[in-house]
Amino acid sequence: MNKSHPNITDEQFDRLFPFFFTVNTSFQIEKCGKSIRKLFSCTEGEDFHHYFRFIRPRTEVRQFEDFLNCQGILIILELQNGLKTIKLRGQFEFIEASQCMLFIGTPWFTDISQLSDAGLTMLDFAIHDTQLDLLQALNSQESITADIRVLLDKINAQKKEIEKNAEILRSNQAQLQLLSHIAEQTVNGVVITDSFGRIEWVNESFSKITGYELSEIVNKTPGSVLQGPESDQEVSQYMRQHIRNGQDFHAEIVNYHKNGSKYWIKISGHPIKNEKGEVVRFFALEEDITKRMQTELALREAKAKADATSRAKDMFLANISHEIRTPLNAILGMSHLLYDTHPTKEQCEYLDILKNSAEMLRSLISDVLDLSKIRAGKLEVQQKEFDLVGLVRSLVKSSQLRLEDRPLSIELNINPTLDYMVIGDDLLLNQILTNLIGNAEKFTKSGKIEVNVNLKSHKGKKRVFQFSISDTGIGIPKEKLSMIFHAFQQVDGDIKRKFGGTGLGLAIVKQLIELQGGKISVKSRVGKGSVFTFNLPYLEAGLIKDNIQSETPQYKRLNADAKKLLVVEDNYMNRKYIGSLLEKWNVPFVMAVDGRKGLTMAQQEHFDMILMDIQMPEMDGYETTIAIRQSNNPNRDTPILALTASALISQKDKAFKAGFSDYLSKPFRPDQLYEKIEKNCKSIVYENRQDTKEYTEGGHFAFDKRLDTQLLTELYGDDWAYAADMFETFVHHTPTEWRDLSTAFVAKNWQEVSRLAHKIKPTFGMVGLSDMEQMLLRLENIAQTQPIDEALLNPLFGQIEQALPAVMTLIASELEKLNTLSIL
Repeated sequence: MNKSHPNITDEQFDRLFPFFFTVNTSFQIEKCGKSIRKLFSCTEGEDFHHYFRFIRPRTEVRQFEDFLNCQGILIILELQNGLKTIKLRGQFEFIEASQCMLFIGTPWFTDISQLSDAGLTMLDFAIHDTQLDLLQALNSQESITADIRVLLDKINAQKKEIEKNAEILRSNQAQLQLLSHIAEQTVNGVVITDSFGRIEWVNESFSKITGYELSEIVNKTPGSVLQGPESDQEVSQYMRQHIRNGQDFHAEIVNYHKNGSKYWIKISGHPIKNEKGEVVRFFALEEDITKRMQTELALREAKAKADATSRAKDMFLANISHEIRTPLNAILGMSHLLYDTHPTKEQCEYLDILKNSAEMLRSLISDVLDLSKIRAGKLEVQQKEFDLVGLVRSLVKSSQLRLEDRPLSIELNINPTLDYMVIGDDLLLNQILTNLIGNAEKFTKSGKIEVNVNLKSHKGKKRVFQFSISDTGIGIPKEKLSMIFHAFQQVDGDIKRKFGGTGLGLAIVKQLIELQGGKISVKSRVGKGSVFTFNLPYLEAGLIKDNIQSETPQYKRLNADAKKLLVVEDNYMNRKYIGSLLEKWNVPFVMAVDGRKGLTMAQQEHFDMILMDIQMPEMDGYETTIAIRQSNNPNRDTPILALTASALISQKDKAFKAGFSDYLSKPFRPDQLYEKIEKNCKSIVYENRQDTKEYTEGGHFAFDKRLDTQLLTELYGDDWAYAADMFETFVHHTPTEWRDLSTAFVAKNWQEVSRLAHKIKPTFGMVGLSDMEQMLLRLENIAQTQPIDEALLNPLFGQIEQALPAVMTLIASELEKLNTLSIL
């Protein structure tokens, strides 16, 4: 050892640490102290593991690096000495010079006899070793035994004192009898125990509650007889502790009747003391509170079920909103992109109607969602500038086109002085009027519908508008008027069978109006028609500009110095829509198909803004945004816009908590996305848009009759190049995505099957395969229903798989025709 410690001789080191030993990198024992050699017959070069085993820490020491990790911590080794086992307590240190591990420690004895059994004496220990103190203490055990004898003498003396006090206790019997007589009269259980908690007496009520007679439980503790598996051990320990300390206690606990049934008691315990203040007994009063606890448990279970139902409802709303709004986003987006084809004035009018109809569709399919959101207080009222008169005219114009083939007209009467913009929620007004006009259309076979808009009152810039929708329809019986605004209710069953509907429309209308500070009323006569009148307050926002017309929305374009945007979106149809908009605005961008790839791209370069979808596989938008914000990322402070189809405001709150800068709900219009980019990208410089694309006159492309031609015409109109682009995307992507879905199906990974079916089904609708889209929707829903019904899944999957080759051939054929037209 003097090589490592040149100032200490081997002999000195041996005296200081007589139980040391060293182990080289091959786990061979090299040197041993003089005393440890008495414990085992070891020679140099023997294997460390042959003699020693680690007790602390519990670790496997297979490599020398494992030894190095044991430095600086308490080590307990087990040494095999013949048939006996000896524990050593100490620590390891690495000696650089000799490249070995040095153990310095001492045997760990708890009995003086162990010293001689190991063949050691106290002289074998270093003088400074604290183990000597312990051994000397153990050596003095005989003197301690003598002290114990003295203590026993004292105990015997105290015993005599106890016998003396017995006479005093007997004198208290009269008082005890009186106490028991009183206790017998109470309906609650009464227990009297000795000072150690052993039962001496119980009343009749106690026996009725527990089923035990005194003779069965005398001299036993109540807990040992009455407590069982569901008794709270912490409460039990609390009562025992207070009995030992002679203290009052109060508790509630589950006990068990003699017949095994459970019951709850409320127990109050009090010590009984003698004239010296010493506890001689305990008095406990027990009240059966089973009915109260059952009620409380039932209430807690009901609350838990209600909370679970509420969570399931929120999840359903989020999912159904995503399902509906994702394909609707593409429909609305395509209608906006059609403006960029330089349509004629007549086609502009049709596009206005298409856009408003799509907006109405979005409002209609949101009825159930909105009703839940209103009731939960989660529906926001937006305050923005809009053309109230233009909105009403557009709705009426759309209705006029729908009613062209019916003996029913619709007229609009607007006060001509209403020539100004207002501030309020145009979408909610659109939804209210859509519901009321739609109701009038549904229940009016012939005649006329009138829509009237007037100014009811004004004060400063505040305006209260009065709207009325009258019809010559079937009318409503007087006694039924009070129920028409109730959810899921209609006037009678015949109405529902004949006209259909959920009975939600008017309920939502009433709540939407009241949410904005308005009121609604109705007057009606059977066979004559109905008049719905409602008032809404808005703020005046200035005159309507003369150049506001139904024309292509005018945007600005980025100049060449603008920085890039990152778009993270897993649905390639949505990527196409967003990408088309950004290209038209000359916005440089790159695409990522999921959150993980988006995070990788965000780590590689700085972006001016990130558009982030929320619901994505592997890594969703929340996780990706949190990772960007909480890492040393070049986009740590970049504005991130959340794109989601969820209808829940809670999702919006969650997005901001995750680090999103802004939020945009799908489906969104081009101008909404444009406003978000302009708002968040302060460094972007814009120039006026100059579109040079020429518009080509001509009829609609004749799609194959096996496709949903009406849907395809609405989506693409005459833009054959755009349709070809979407069809080509379908042809290139669908085989790969179907292979992924097939692999998941064969592996019975139903969660993945449901996710992939959800992902690819909108793409089938975008190429007119509406029936296949519905089949994939069924596949998705069945795959996420527990338990999995493979009897339904297998034939459905087989049907889709069998149809897919012919479908791909059909779409490829249509793509070839579209490409030919695009070239011409």
